[in-house]
Amino acid sequence: SAHVGVGPFIKSWDDGIVIGLMCLWMVAETRQSLTSYREEIETLIGKRLFYYRENIKLNRELKTTASALINHAKQEQHHETSLEDLSITKRINALRPALKVREIITLDGLKMVFETGDWLCVRLSGTEDIARLYTEVTDITRSQLLRNVGRAILGL
Repeated sequence: SAHVGVGPFIKSWDDGIVIGLMCLWMVAETRQSLTSYREEIETLIGKRLFYYRENIKLNRELKTTASALINHAKQEQHHETSLEDLSITKRINALRPALKVREIITLDGLKMVFETGDWLCVRLSGTEDIARLYTEVTDITRSQLLRNVGRAILGL
């Protein structure tokens, strides 16, 4: 499950059968393979995204660190701290000064959006002792860089 929602079935987040049927419908309707349909969409929007997800096993110390990191960012935003003065922005600037933070989102974890459009998200699992580290980049050469930043802010 990748938690995909489609059209009128948006309430059916984990329904693999619906997603499979929607893919079959797209192939029948467009008379294209899924690969060529994806390439057409990428041509239209002018970019290609590279997505990565890693599960990081947390011990008690890492779980406390990750939880504190996310909660602190939420508290700073609640107190309307400027983007430049957020602790997480300063931490990223110390690690990689070339990475310019455009936005911090704390809705479901800690998501850092960069001026390049790339993003990094750290999210604690609600069911396991793991942190999920997500990245999405428009240039695959930056993927490892963001993963390293994510691990570093978790103290790894």
